Amino acid sequence: MSVLSKSGFRIEGGSVSGTGLPSTEYPETVAEADAEEMKLGCYDQVPFTSEEVKTIKQSTQDETYLGDAGTPGIDFVAIQSAGQVNCAMGFDGLIALIAAAMGFEYPGTDTLPQHPDFTVGAEIDYSVTSGTTATLISADPIFGADDSKVGDFVYIYGNTPSAGQVRRVTSNNRFILGITPNWDVIPSLADTFILASEFEHIFELAPQLHDQLWTSIFPTYPTVGVLAATDKIIRRGSFGVLKDIAGKPDITRCCMINTMNLSLNQKGRMEVAFGLIGFDTDIDSGTNTDLDDLDFLQSGELIELADFSMAEFYIKAYSTSVAFTTSDKINITSFQVGLNNSLSSDDFSFKSTPYIMQPSRAAKREVSGEITLPRYSDQTFKDWYDAETLLMAKIVFTGSTMDTINKELTIWIPALKLILFDNNIAGSSITTQKIRFQAIAPAGDAKDFPVMNLTEPRSEMLISMKNRYPFNPFLDQNKEY
Repeated sequence: MSVLSKSGFRIEGGSVSGTGLPSTEYPETVAEADAEEMKLGCYDQVPFTSEEVKTIKQSTQDETYLGDAGTPGIDFVAIQSAGQVNCAMGFDGLIALIAAAMGFEYPGTDTLPQHPDFTVGAEIDYSVTSGTTATLISADPIFGADDSKVGDFVYIYGNTPSAGQVRRVTSNNRFILGITPNWDVIPSLADTFILASEFEHIFELAPQLHDQLWTSIFPTYPTVGVLAATDKIIRRGSFGVLKDIAGKPDITRCCMINTMNLSLNQKGRMEVAFGLIGFDTDIDSGTNTDLDDLDFLQSGELIELADFSMAEFYIKAYSTSVAFTTSDKINITSFQVGLNNSLSSDDFSFKSTPYIMQPSRAAKREVSGEITLPRYSDQTFKDWYDAETLLMAKIVFTGSTMDTINKELTIWIPALKLILFDNNIAGSSITTQKIRFQAIAPAGDAKDFPVMNLTEPRSEMLISMKNRYPFNPFLDQNKEY
């Protein structure tokens, strides 16, 4: 029964050090894919509405002429798992898929914290006194009433051996935090930590989506603590979907995200569709025998979906010095933006056949979209179109503050041009404006947009999210398998 289905996605490997992967390379055999498959559990569930991921086999007929008209045989020459996953756009539950599509989240430096940003909500930023395998201890009574910090997360940062670890708080008194799971490296007197319950992620478009050393894409990647100079950033993941409540889930391994399409109309919720390219699909997984541990957040926490009533759309002439104002807010009836990573998915080698090699960019990425205005009442967009004006835009979804946690999603487009203006009259109906746009890599940081860490080239689109997800999905920080 489809109503009993559920699905999850987790990036494979994250920071390769400490993940237990036998290889950091894209698999060439089913056995290697078995070893790379990730266990799906807490924080990995996605709010999917449908999926069309299929195993596709390419075949060739035996055309040997044997004196009769019968086909003597068929050879299968290529196997590929690919298809689309459609989801309701939520403030939680889609971090890993969006990260895999975009390709980069700031990892911090040796001295500064990473993204997600732990400082967007109320937090404690303090020095450690000591710790044990499952505690963090302060010399001062900073943690408040007993168990008041349960459910928060503590992040160790700085130039120390235990830096880079994130753990969930399970108990506290004024001096001691109890955490789960145990520390890999116990914090000590030299460590600094942040304790928070609300986090901000900012995703940028990476130049490449294949496996890379972190230091090759971001030279100041922190190589102290639990991180290392040999760490790789991996943008592929395990996607699982339970189709039969009594059976095992289908697990598509080594999925890369080729396309991502976000859409909104006046009568519904924000939706997002991901185009996946996987190595293979396993229907008898030894790693994911079920999806019983799958959850969006911690057990029992609610998630919230983004809908039309939460949205505000802003657009104005591009500027590195003048920010948006309320006069730049435009009423729209629909919005769509799509990312095409232009990944090649039909390359094979002697070693990989009949499975594909790792997908890689075959052409330039493309970010484009469309907006619809409810009335044709002024000439602003027509003037911009005629003048080929360089513009910047953002659409912001502001959720509720369930449990005092702010929920926010922003799609930032720092530089764009209009490529179609349509105000045609379609019979006896209201004349609307339909505008298509193409995003381009900006020359600099647009005013009040997130500062970009990748600048060669800069991103045509950024996505920021405030939510309850405390991990950088490209780092091996979620230890709650």
